[in-house]
Amino acid sequence: MLQEKILLVDDEPEVLSALRIGLCNKYKIYTSCNAEDALELVASEGPFPVIMSDLKMPGINGLDFLERASALSPESSAILLTGQGEIEDAVRAVNSGIIFKYLSKPCARPELNDALLEGIELFKQTCQQKIALKEHRNEHKVAEVLSKQITQTKTNLGDQVECHVISTALKAISGDFYEIVPYKNDCYDIIIGDVMGKGLSAALAGIAVKNVMKLLVNDIYLNNKKLPELSDLLHLIEMELHSGLVEAETFITLFYLRIDLKSNRLSYINRGHPGALLLRENGESIYLGEGILPLGVAIMADQVVHTHEFELNDKVILYSDGISEAISQDKYHPFEAIVSCLGNNCKTPQEIIRKIEQQIAAQNERNDDMTMMVLKINSTQKSTKPSPILLRRNADELFRFNKYLEEYLFAKDIMFSIAAIECFTNIVRHTVEESLIEIEAYTNEEGDDTVIFSYEGEGFVPEEIRLPDCSQQVNGFGLYLIERICKKVEYFKTDNGWNRIKLIAKEEGES
Repeated sequence: MLQEKILLVDDEPEVLSALRIGLCNKYKIYTSCNAEDALELVASEGPFPVIMSDLKMPGINGLDFLERASALSPESSAILLTGQGEIEDAVRAVNSGIIFKYLSKPCARPELNDALLEGIELFKQTCQQKIALKEHRNEHKVAEVLSKQITQTKTNLGDQVECHVISTALKAISGDFYEIVPYKNDCYDIIIGDVMGKGLSAALAGIAVKNVMKLLVNDIYLNNKKLPELSDLLHLIEMELHSGLVEAETFITLFYLRIDLKSNRLSYINRGHPGALLLRENGESIYLGEGILPLGVAIMADQVVHTHEFELNDKVILYSDGISEAISQDKYHPFEAIVSCLGNNCKTPQEIIRKIEQQIAAQNERNDDMTMMVLKINSTQKSTKPSPILLRRNADELFRFNKYLEEYLFAKDIMFSIAAIECFTNIVRHTVEESLIEIEAYTNEEGDDTVIFSYEGEGFVPEEIRLPDCSQQVNGFGLYLIERICKKVEYFKTDNGWNRIKLIAKEEGES
């Protein structure tokens, strides 16, 4: 069995000899007659679970020696041997933390054995605590690095949307998180959230939300080629996370924003977050704050979606409660405080964030993680509802018709253009020669390319679209083609007696 090492220091050799004889059967004993040699032993042979020294020694006294030894080997348990009249010095040493125990000379053998056992046990506990602390620091450092790598989000959204973000943690790891999911180049989902609590556990919960969202988006959008509805997506995220959040006795506030450049609309769901701010180019400010309970509190059957139209140079400010609490100082609503702070001078996301940071720095010290994201709309799609075009009943008008489609259909889906051209040529063939054809091409509120034909004359509403019969001159191929290409085809008459055909394009990848 490995013996524990004990260092004994006393300027009287006979005292050291007596102690060695009494202890050598239980411990591996090292001795020194002066403090200088003893310090060398501590450096070369340590660590010693217990270092015991006499107080009164020439040169460096026992108390100074043990203080220096503690600097070399802080885990070692220090015991001071004192004579009569030296008790006050020993008590001060215990209170200062230099030694853990003192013994009066002469010391009875049982008392000495108990003190050594107690010192060895204290040494082991101190070593275990040091190892645990080192492991915790290493884990914390690894978690901090991984958290930064995992939570790092690409904020370059191209030329159409300018984005700038600041995110600072109160501790090494933040409970705030944000994520941006691009759908092609005309639609973005943006989330900002905050986990109750701070530090590692909060950061891991934030990472879980981001990963769940990415997995669900990949499953719905990439596999099904369909843009997920916000309400459906939030419901799936909540169902995926709710039980874990309840078990962990925590909750997450979340602001989920969708910017659709195709329809010039932003939509959002607020789950208990401080909200957001829409700053119009004309100076108008709109608070985006209507919300419901945070994730992890109760499953919400109705995920309320709010929408607003946006225009060129409009800006959206998203922020965590660390920002709202710091800037409002419990005196103002965060919405009012931010609007008041910015005034009319901030034109870029960087200027807005710089102004907010300056305002917060001038106030009280921060007490929470802080995250702010500012988005600026640098480009919007053309008018979603242009003026209709009037074309003559003539195949020569195909060129003008095709140019009109190229200008106002955003998706540039060649198959949908073919269906629209086929519909136009059918109308040309079947309407009276002097009539005009009114055509309206636009993108509807759902982001679907749409073309409406209005014309005079006898209307046509097919009762049934069948497979074309190629043996017949009029074989129905055009009608079949239109029906297969389009998401929806409607035939009806207007109040003024005109006939109308409405074609709605399928989404990309939709069969």
